[in-house]
Amino acid sequence: MRRICHVLDLPRSTYYRKAKLPVKSKPVVDEQIALHIKAIITDPKYPGYGYRRTLAVLRFDLKIPIGKNKVQRIMQIKGWQAKPIKRPQRYGGQPYDSRQIVVDPNETIAVSQPDTRWCTDLTRFYTQADGLINLIPVIDCFNSECVGYRVSYRGRSIEAEEALQDAVLNSYKDVRSVPKGLRLRTDNGSIFLAKSYWDELKRLGIEPEYTPYSCPQANGIAERFMRTIKEECIWQHRFNTLQEAELVISEWIKFYNNQRRHSRLGYLTPVQYRESLRKNAA
Repeated sequence: MRRICHVLDLPRSTYYRKAKLPVKSKPVVDEQIALHIKAIITDPKYPGYGYRRTLAVLRFDLKIPIGKNKVQRIMQIKGWQAKPIKRPQRYGGQPYDSRQIVVDPNETIAVSQPDTRWCTDLTRFYTQADGLINLIPVIDCFNSECVGYRVSYRGRSIEAEEALQDAVLNSYKDVRSVPKGLRLRTDNGSIFLAKSYWDELKRLGIEPEYTPYSCPQANGIAERFMRTIKEECIWQHRFNTLQEAELVISEWIKFYNNQRRHSRLGYLTPVQYRESLRKNAA
């Protein structure tokens, strides 16, 4: 190094001196876009939205042409990253061997055509005056649309049958119009294994199918819907009565089916996805 510095007529102190790196400029935030993002993530309809879903609302609902990197950068600089929604504190069947159709746990639950498979499940949540309330939704595995549901004081097979009847009437207007081959996937809850429930499925012409024991992923679409409705609706409110909860849940399900965009559907809403299939078929 001494020889090199001598040939170049360069003091060795100059060589060994640490170079001063250029100071990075602070990233510039588009405040107009930031206002739109803040309005989205603070909207009660979009709790816990990250940059991907925020991007979908900006692009498809607000018609703002913007890239995901810009949305992510603005949310990082502003400290607006999505935070997991914690389950609020709440107050707190035996498996049967009567199942006849047990699905393969590796089989994909989603289907490529409507009128092929539905799924259902049961969950409970707390209300101040009426205690624990039961929710039984019925989901179309084609587009994740909630086609029927039942909010009730009790979670018996009769309530599950009413949720199924609601789904049939909403989808086909008449019991006789239920397409052949429609299947309904459930877990091993006693209400779904009850004889009366089986009789109702037979009357409607729907084929039952059950998940293996301790395999919730085999009913993943229903499980995902339960998580979504809890995080974005139920856990966002402090319900007093069943009637109040039913009203809020009813309005949210309308929003879910008609306005909430799904990543699995290419950020279309369930109704838009179903209509796009009909247009392509025509």
